[in-house]
This record gives sequence, structure tokens and C-alpha cells, in this order.
Amino acid sequence: MHNLKKILFFSLILLLLSHILLYTTYTRYDITQWPEHDAHIYMNLVKNPNYHTSYGYNFRVFTTFLVRSAQFLPLYDTGIRADFNAEDKEIYWIFCVINYLAVWLTACLLFFYYSRCYKINDLFSFLGSLFYLLAFTTLQSDLLVRPDAIAHFFIVLLLILVHCKHYFVFSALLLLNIFNKEIVPIFFFLYFSISYLFNRHLNMLKLGIFSLLCFILFLFISTSTDYVDSYGILTYSDYLTRLINIKRIFNNSLQTFGGYLPLGVSIVIYIFFKLTKIQINIVEKKFLLIYLGLLAVAIMGNSGDPVRVLANGLPLYILFQIQVFQHLYNRVTTQITHRV
Repeated sequence: MHNLKKILFFSLILLLLSHILLYTTYTRYDITQWPEHDAHIYMNLVKNPNYHTSYGYNFRVFTTFLVRSAQFLPLYDTGIRADFNAEDKEIYWIFCVINYLAVWLTACLLFFYYSRCYKINDLFSFLGSLFYLLAFTTLQSDLLVRPDAIAHFFIVLLLILVHCKHYFVFSALLLLNIFNKEIVPIFFFLYFSISYLFNRHLNMLKLGIFSLLCFILFLFISTSTDYVDSYGILTYSDYLTRLINIKRIFNNSLQTFGGYLPLGVSIVIYIFFKLTKIQINIVEKKFLLIYLGLLAVAIMGNSGDPVRVLANGLPLYILFQIQVFQHLYNRVTTQITHRV
């Protein structure tokens, strides 16, 4: 009961701190100024589930289904900046609300994940939630008309289920997620591959294979040739050529650097501690390899926005960050105490 009260308390604080994000989303972004923005595709899919598009959008139905189901909600006169008609304005508003709630719930789940699963103290678990709320991709992508926020919510929920060894529930939810965003099974394929590489647990191997099969199932279900071609599934030579293209690797790496500055700073601090032989113990630092794995996926998939692809690993990047900053905080406070 005490833990539940604590989680509810911090969830309330996160709500009070983050509710302004809903307002800034619909007043700041005028997506009508970007006719090629994929937000228009998702809005059309809400209005017409049979709307034809390419690159697998037709099969990312879960978020659009939620929006369509929530259209009975009253439309608040939000003063949305975009030049929408009444129907589009309503859909845009509902997208904003659902994605904001998903972002807030993800931040709450992250607090639980860090504090309960990794026994990180409340202050730094809360800091981890703030790192997510204020992350570049959260502000620039998750709150807009896209399925990213729901995908990130499920990634954290699935990570908790894996940690608690609820593998059957995990498998069912992962299978569901191929109909929201197919990057989720790819993320977990990388996650379980790294886990098995370092720990050799048979369950990790089985779950990794299952994750890969979920993505392959999505490819079978998808009848869009354009989508398959965009991932290079039909052209293995192009797929490999992209991966070894130095210029493409450099450009994608440079493009993603600014979006993950806190991670870069924490890595520098960690290296400094190691070089100066200051003891620092970080659990699960092996999962930083997911950054490289997702970067490879973005490069091979010819992603136009690699920062968004890498955002799927945020829960694990932040796990590393808060541990490093906790060590730094403890060392600084200890030195101050000794001087006093």
C-alpha cells in the first residue's frame, strides 16, 4: 500500500508538471504548413480506415482506432493554430489528448520501472521520468499526430512484464503492437539478442525469436510492396550497402547527436570516472548497444527521421543516465560533507 501511494503521489506530480505540454502541442504546431507530414495520413486513416497509403501506414491501426473510438468526446474550443475544417480539428484535438495521456502514463511507468525493478531511489527515478517528458523526441514527435506515444508506452510496459517474467502476457501484447508500430518487435529483438549475448538465458533466445517472428508476420500481413521495398527486404544488396555507407552513417549519427545530448553527457562522465579509476557500478549498461542497433535499423531502413527510430530505446538510455548522475551526485555530496 505504501508503494502504491508513493507511485500515485509521483504520478500526480508528473501530471501537474506536464499538463502544459498538451496546450503547447496544439498551439505551437501548424501541420498544415507541412503537406508531406505523416500526420495527414493518420488523420485520413481515422476518417476512412480504407484510406490507401504506402509504407505500412494502413496497418498501424491501433492508435487511429483509439482516436476514432474517442470521437464521442466533447470538442473543446482549443484555438488550434492549424487551418483545419471542423472535422479535422476534432480529430487533431483527440490525437493530442490521447498522445499526451500516453506520454504521461509512460512517465509514470518509468518511475515504477526504475524504482521497483532496479531499486533506484525515488529522486533519481523521478528524474528519469522527467528526462523522458522533456526529451527532444517526446516534445517533437510523441505529442503530435503519430502512433509513437502509444508505442513508447507499450515498450515500457513490456519491459516491466519481461522483468517480472510475465512472458505470456508480454507475448500477447507484443503481437498486438505489430498493429500500432512495427518498430516495437524490432526493438525487442535487439533487446533479447543483447540479453542472450551477455547472459545466455534460454528464455531470452526464445523471446528474441518470437519478437523477430512478430515482425516477419507483420511483413506477411502487409500487402504493400512499397513498404517492403522501403525496408530493403526484397533487395539485400541495397540493404547491406546502406549499412556500410560511411557518409550515410556519419550523417545519421550527426543528425541524432543533438536529440540525445543527456546520454552523451552521461557517457562522458562515465568514461571520466573510469579513466580516473573512480568506482562506478552501472547495471544493464550493455543495453546502450540498442542505440547502435536502432541506428543500424534507421540506416538500413532509409529512415527520414533516425532520431525517432532511436527514441524507442529511451527507457534504457535513461536508465544509464540516472545511474551515472546518481553516482555523480553521491560523490559531490560526499566531498562537500567531508570538507565541512
